[in-house]
Amino acid sequence: MTTVNPAVARVLKRLHYPLDVNLTCVRWYVAYPLSLRHLEEMIVYADRKFSHM
Repeated sequence: MTTVNPAVARVLKRLHYPLDVNLTCVRWYVAYPLSLRHLEEMIVYADRKFSHM
């Protein structure tokens, strides 16, 4: 069993959202520029079904 670095453990303890949500947000932040153009690709990655009316 691997122990977590104490500094990392403190950061993870303070998260307001589940770890997978935070990691997805970080992935999107790094992978996509802040633009609505990339929203469709982000939604497809999250496997969500949306339609606009």
